Amino acid sequence: MSPDDGDVNRPRRGRPVDHHIDAALVAAAHAVFAELGWRGTTVERVATRAGVSRASAYRRCESRYGLLMLMMGDIYERVPVADTGTLRGDLVALMEDVARVWRDPAHVRFLAAVVSAQHEDERLSQAYLTQFTQRRAATSVIVQRAAQRGELARPGQGDLLLDMLAGIVAQVVLLRRAPLAPDFAEQVVDALLNGFGTA
Repeated sequence: MSPDDGDVNRPRRGRPVDHHIDAALVAAAHAVFAELGWRGTTVERVATRAGVSRASAYRRCESRYGLLMLMMGDIYERVPVADTGTLRGDLVALMEDVARVWRDPAHVRFLAAVVSAQHEDERLSQAYLTQFTQRRAATSVIVQRAAQRGELARPGQGDLLLDMLAGIVAQVVLLRRAPLAPDFAEQVVDALLNGFGTA
């Protein structure tokens, strides 16, 4: 072990987590990402922007993939799961929140980077998959409630319904690079429920 390695490792012993450094790195990472994009976002640049040492930055994120994980936080926190009493109401509320987030260009660029980068780094992929799995479990409650109310003709296809809703947003924003219409949520939900609903 080199002297430098020892200096990097020693502060971990008994030192409490400094959330101020984490917050500074997250803010700096978002700023550098906005200016230089995913490929231009490096640990060194983020450390300099945050005003922290490179050693501190590398302890928290060893690479640009680690930076994405630090930036990611709870990627779904801005999209709550509603309980309006009807399947249509729940899905429209969900998709309105989704559309609001996907109308934010900075958020779209970040999500596109995460989707691309997760194929290059296993830890980032697992971190994203964990969040997605937890989110799917939360949103699945919507279709479970609808099935109990008799609102779904094919209750076993709830995951397919949710996949289609999510896929449409990605198709429009990421692939077509088109804006989401003001009534996007209602249009999409009503179109899908014509095939999934009992009416």
